[in-house]
Amino acid sequence: MGISASGLGSGLDINGIVGQLVRLERAKFTPKAAKQAEFRERISQFGALKSNLTNLQDAGKKLTELSKGSQKTTNSDPTVLDVTLQNNTIGTYEFNISTLAGRQAVQSTTFTNGNIVDGGNANAVLTFDLDPLNNAGADFTVDVASTGGQYSLTAIADAINAKAGLKESVQARVETLAGTSERRLVIESKNTGAAQSFSITSSIAELDVLAFDAAAPASNPDMLRTQEAKNAAVTINGEPFSSASNQFNSTISGITFTAQKVGSSTVTGSFGIDNTALKTRLTDFVSAYNKTITFLKLSQGKDAKLGREALPGQVEQGIRRVLAEGALEQTMADYGLKIDKEGVMVFDQSAKFDAKVQADPNSAIEFFAGSASQPKGLLKKLDSYLADTIKAGGPLALRNDSLNAAIRRIDDDRLRFDQRMGRLEKSLFKQFTALDASLASLQASQNLLSQRLGALQAQQQNN
Repeated sequence: MGISASGLGSGLDINGIVGQLVRLERAKFTPKAAKQAEFRERISQFGALKSNLTNLQDAGKKLTELSKGSQKTTNSDPTVLDVTLQNNTIGTYEFNISTLAGRQAVQSTTFTNGNIVDGGNANAVLTFDLDPLNNAGADFTVDVASTGGQYSLTAIADAINAKAGLKESVQARVETLAGTSERRLVIESKNTGAAQSFSITSSIAELDVLAFDAAAPASNPDMLRTQEAKNAAVTINGEPFSSASNQFNSTISGITFTAQKVGSSTVTGSFGIDNTALKTRLTDFVSAYNKTITFLKLSQGKDAKLGREALPGQVEQGIRRVLAEGALEQTMADYGLKIDKEGVMVFDQSAKFDAKVQADPNSAIEFFAGSASQPKGLLKKLDSYLADTIKAGGPLALRNDSLNAAIRRIDDDRLRFDQRMGRLEKSLFKQFTALDASLASLQASQNLLSQRLGALQAQQQNN
C-alpha cells in the first residue's frame, strides 16, 4: 500500500503514514510466525501419532493376555473342596477328604453364679501343658486366688487370657446357661491342628474339676472335650496328605485347595487357548496396526504436515522390522497373517491359525506372548519397541521438546521484534511531527509573502 497524505500543507496524516510504515516493517516477521504455526501443527500431528501407537500397543497387550491361554478346572463337588489350579496344570485328580482340621475345646460342668466353692481360702495354680501328646509343647502356670472360699470362673478365664505365652495358644470364656444362674468355663485352642491339644492339671484337689488329660479325654467327667485338635487328612489319587489347617498349598505342584467337608470329589484340570476370542482380538490388532501404518504413510507425504520429519518413516520401519523378524523361529505367516508390499496386514487364513494353535498351544503362547523360559514373544518385542518410542525421553518426546523449544525461540524473537517496532513507531512519529511543524512554518511564510506581493501589485496598478 502507498503512503498517502492529506495534501493540505501542514495537515499531514501522520497517524496513517506512520501506521503504514510500521505495518510494512511488521510484515517482515510473517515468515517466522508462519513457521511457528507450522511447528504447532507438527506437534499436534505427533500427538495423533502417539495416540495411534498407544492404541496399537493396547491391542497387542489384549492379544497377549488371551494368547497366554487359561486354566480350566472342573470340580465334581465344589462343596467338598475349593480348588485352584495354576496355569498349565493338566490331569485328573481324585480327592478324598476323610478328616477336617479341628481345634481342641473343653467345657467344665456348671457352677451356680460361676463360683467353685471349696470352703477354704487356699490359692491354687493351674498348669497348662501344650501339645502333650507329642511331648513338644511348653508348660504355663496360671495363678488362681480364692476369695471367701470361692474360685470365680470369670477370674480364672481372665487370668488365662492375660497369661503371656499361653494367651497366644488358648483362649477362655464363661458361658451362662439361658434362663439360669448356672455358668461354665470354656477353654479352646486358637488354631487348628493336632499340635494344638493341651492338658490341664491343678495344684489343689478342690480345682481338679477343671483338670483335663488330652491322652485320656474322658477321664474327668467334670471337664468335657467338645472338639478335638486334629489335622485335616486327604488322599489325592490315593496318596495321603495332612495339614494343620484345612488349607493345602502346593501339596501337589500347581494345586491349591481348601477342604470344606468330609467327602470325595473329582477335579479335572485342562489348559488351552480360546481360539474364537483370540481371533477376535487378533482382528482388532490387525485393524489397529493398519490404522497406524496408514497414518505413518500419510504423514510422510510431500504435502503432509510431517512431510519434512524423518521420525514417521523411522517408526514405520521399526514396527515392520519387529514383526518381520518373528519370534522363536516362527513367523506371522505360520499363523495365517501376512503383510503386503504396501505394508497392509491381512489375516486371511483362519483355518491355518486354528491348526497351528491346536497342534501346539505352548508354541503359540511363546510366539505371541513369550514365556518364563522364552520371554521374547513377538508382541512382547513390539510392546517394548512402542514403549521405547512413546516414553518420556523417547524419540517422540524429544522431537516434541525440540519443536516446543523452536516455538519458544520465535516467541522470544517476537517479543524483541515488538519492542523494536515500538521504538520505530515513536521515532517515526517524532520525525513526521517535526516535518509537519516545518511544513506548517513554510506554509505560513508562503502565505505572508503572497499577501504582500498582492498588495504591492495593487498599489502599482492604482498609480
